[in-house]
Parts: sequence; C-alpha cells; structure tokens
Amino acid sequence: MDAKVFLESVHKIYSKLNKKQRIVIATTLVILIAFFVFLVVFSGKKTQSEYGVLFDKLDSADNALILDYLKEKQIPYRIPRNDVIEIPAERVAEERIELAARGIPKTSKVGFEVFDTNDIAATDFTQQVKFLRATEGELTRTIEALEPIFKASVQIANPKESLFVSTSVPPTAAVMVQIKPGAQLSSFQITGIKNLVSAAIPKLTPENVKIVDSNGMPLGEDNELLGLNEVLKQQYAFVHKEEQKKADDIVRLLSPLAGGASKVVAIVHLQYDFSQRESVKQTFDPTQVLPRAQRDYEKHKVGPGEKRIGGIPGVESNIGPVQDLDNENGLTKEDESETIVNNEIGNETIKTKFSPGEPIRMTASVLINGEQQLTTNENGDEVLEYVPFTPERIAKLEKQVQDAIGYNANRGDSVTVSDWDFSKNERLKAPQTFVEKATALIAQYIPLLKYVIIAVIIFIFYKKVIAPFAERMLEMQDAEEDKVESLFEVDDDDDELTSRFGDMKKRIEDQLGLSGAGFSEDEVKYEVLLEKIRALIQEKPEEVASLFQKLIHDEIGTPTERTS
Repeated sequence: MDAKVFLESVHKIYSKLNKKQRIVIATTLVILIAFFVFLVVFSGKKTQSEYGVLFDKLDSADNALILDYLKEKQIPYRIPRNDVIEIPAERVAEERIELAARGIPKTSKVGFEVFDTNDIAATDFTQQVKFLRATEGELTRTIEALEPIFKASVQIANPKESLFVSTSVPPTAAVMVQIKPGAQLSSFQITGIKNLVSAAIPKLTPENVKIVDSNGMPLGEDNELLGLNEVLKQQYAFVHKEEQKKADDIVRLLSPLAGGASKVVAIVHLQYDFSQRESVKQTFDPTQVLPRAQRDYEKHKVGPGEKRIGGIPGVESNIGPVQDLDNENGLTKEDESETIVNNEIGNETIKTKFSPGEPIRMTASVLINGEQQLTTNENGDEVLEYVPFTPERIAKLEKQVQDAIGYNANRGDSVTVSDWDFSKNERLKAPQTFVEKATALIAQYIPLLKYVIIAVIIFIFYKKVIAPFAERMLEMQDAEEDKVESLFEVDDDDDELTSRFGDMKKRIEDQLGLSGAGFSEDEVKYEVLLEKIRALIQEKPEEVASLFQKLIHDEIGTPTERTS
C-alpha cells in the first residue's frame, strides 16, 4: 500500500472521530510510549547492577577467606551455587586485583609461573618439588578447560630413578575429575586425558594413569571394550548409510519407468572388511644386473716338486737324505688367480596398506511394477491387464542397475531385478469405509487445517467484535453530523421564509392602499404570516411537524437537562 494513501486513510478516520474518541486514543498512545520508556530505562539500570563471578571452583578454605574479606569491606555478595561467589559486576576486576595482592586464593593450582622468582638458597630437591607442582597445576588447568569437566585434580608420583633396570619403578599419575551436571565423558575423551597426562611426564605410559570421578568410580578401566563398542556402532552406521544410498540410487533410476518412487522397491546388502592389512610385494628383474662388489685374487708358488721317496725298507731308507733336494731342476712353479664379482639384480618393493572399510561383496534385490495394458474382457468391459516384462527387458534393467551401484563381478556381487504386479496387493486390501476414507483425507490436511482454524477464529472475532464497534462509532459520528446539518438547514429556511413574508407584506400593503394608513403593521404582518404558515402546513404537514418537534425539543430540553 502506498504511504500517501495510508496516511490519507488514517487522516480520514481520525477526522471522523469525536473529541472523546480522540482523547481515548491519545491517552492510550501516551501510556504505551511511557511503558516502553519505563522498560528501557529500568532494564538498563538492572543491567548495570547485575552481579558478576568473582571466583569459582575454589576450595572451601579459599572461599572462607574471600567471604571474610568481603564482609570486612562491606561489599555485597551472593552465592548462587556451590563454589561460586558473585559481587556487583562493576567491582569484579578491582576486587580480584586486591585479593591477589593479599595472596588470595592460597590453595589454587600454580603453574610454571612458580619459577618466575629465583631463590638462591633453593636446593635441587626444592626445585624438583616445584617442577612437580608446576606440572600438576598446568595439567589441572588443561583438563579443567575441557567442556565436560567442571573441576579436576592431578597427582603425580615420580619415583627416584634407579641404576638397575630390574629395580626401577615407573611413574604413575592419578586424576580426579568432577563432571558438569548432565555431561558425560566418552571413552575417547578418557583416552585423550590419559594420553595428555602421560605425554607430560617422562616414562609415564597411559596404562599407569588412573582416572576417577568425584564419586570415586574408576573411569576408563573398560576403555578397550567401550571403544570397541563405539567403533562397531560407527561401522554399522556407515554400512547402513551406504546401503540406503545405493537403494535410493536404484529407486531414483527406475521410478520414471515404473510411474513413481512408490512403484519400486530396492534392498541392498553390503559386506565390508574393516580389518587393517598391509601387503609387501618384491619383484626381481634378471635383465637388470648391476655389479655391487668385485674381488681379485692371485697366488704365485715356487718350490720343489713332488717328493720321490723309495728304497729298501728300513731305518736308513726312512731317515736318509731326501733325493733331488739340491737339484734345481726339480723346482716347481704354481700361479693361481681368481676374480669374484658380486652382482645385484634389480628389484622393486611395493608396500600396500589396505584402509579399513573395503567392500568385499554386494547383493541387491529390486522389485519394479510391471506395465498395465488396456484390454477388453469377456463381458466387453475395458479393464487393465498386467503385462510382465520380457527377459530381454529384465536383463537390460539389471545392466542399468549394476552400472548405477558399482557392480563388480570379481567380488561375487549379485543383482536381481524382478517385475511384480503392485496393483494385485491393492486389490487384496479390504475396501475402506467412509469414515476411514474421511480420516485419511483429513490427516493429509491437518498441518494446514490448524492455520485455517486460526484464520476462522480471527475472522469471527473481527466480524463479531471489531466490525460492529467500528460501525457503531461511524454511525454515531454520522448522526452527529446529520444533526448539525439539519440545524443549519432549519436556520436557512427560517431566514428565507422571513424574507419572503416581508416582500409579500409590502406588496399587499401597496395593493390595498394601506401604506402609510393607520393600520397596525404588526397585525398585518401577523395575518399574512399566519396565512402563509397555514398554507405551508397544508402542503407539507410532516415536515412542519418535524420542525415543530425539533424546536420544542431544543426549547424545552430532555428531562435530565431540566432537572440539572
């Protein structure tokens, strides 16, 4: 709607209102504006006076010291829940600085800021204790920063190192966590906390980190079983999602042919291998020979030849001089050489890691609604007759389904497509009664029906309340305007009538020759006026009666006005 037209409409309606209505509307607007201003002003004041958290998650001893300080300074405070102290928000920063200057809180966890000050007299044992406290404090802060954790405490037992491995004791750690109301730690979060603590301490393994809740119940003892269950749930959800996705692909492919998605039923079953496997394959190539190492060996030998010992058996023959010992012609020479070459055959090593979740087999079963052909029965009536698909068409549909879902014959996948007369199931159903049909029809429009009911209620309220009130207000305005206009019309008629009577009087006096005579002018005027009124009464009796009634009403007034 145009703004100018809207303003003109508002002005027209406002101009038709009487004084009382205008006062009521103006008063209502002033009250509404004042109410909104009140809300804005006082909501701002409330925001300024809100409370802010001074400290939380402190021990009882620190809370007692803080409360003593607040009472001493006469600072208003409140405790909305355990371990939480609140003061006016505008004083939170100032009081935190003041409390820190006094060393409060005292039992809060400290981190590596403990080494900000150097103590010359500190011993090595003292430094080790400070380092252990700092590590515990930093781990506590980190764990408390996790979403489900409300409060935490870390204790580390780090035994003295031993020179002998057999007598060495590994470090251990204990973690106490207070979980937020309504929150819960999952097995993965518990494992994460164990790994976090073990990574901060040398030689600390996750198995030596024990976690308990505020009730003393151990957490993570059956972590492996819980983790396995969660993994199985994730695997099942993944398989179900993939099966549903492929079934939807089949329905989307065949629904145009069958006449809608309700005419196709597809069920897909997938088998996955979630085991982690690694394969190593090494291939040798004899054609690629490369010398890797070579060894050359030579041997030269010079000496007497073969000993020829003989003679008569006896001692002399055995210990006698060796024959041909001094004969140079009996020397022998021997040369020997050898070359060894170590060759390396070219080889190729392939390492393959199979990611979990590899499909190993897929089966799919599809039912599609067959075609209906219009035929004539024995009685001559036209009926729809089911016509099954030909084997060639079934094979073609199977091929299309296989291509759509990624069929792989090497895995042993199986896809079956069959046609079925879906209308047969509908004919077997019992006919619905009128009530069932009406209920099913109304159920489809229930979401829209509630909006229609609301619109009808608003329309009835408008016709029965708003419209009659507006019409009554406009009728009262029109009646008042008609009343004023009628009064003005009567006054105009009186002036016109008086002027006409004056003219007639002069004409009558001239005709009778009474002008200037001793006749009374008032008497003549009265007689002429009386005759004219009589004629007017006879001509328009109803209008004259209404005029007299109005004059009498204005002259005498209502009974209420007379009593006042």
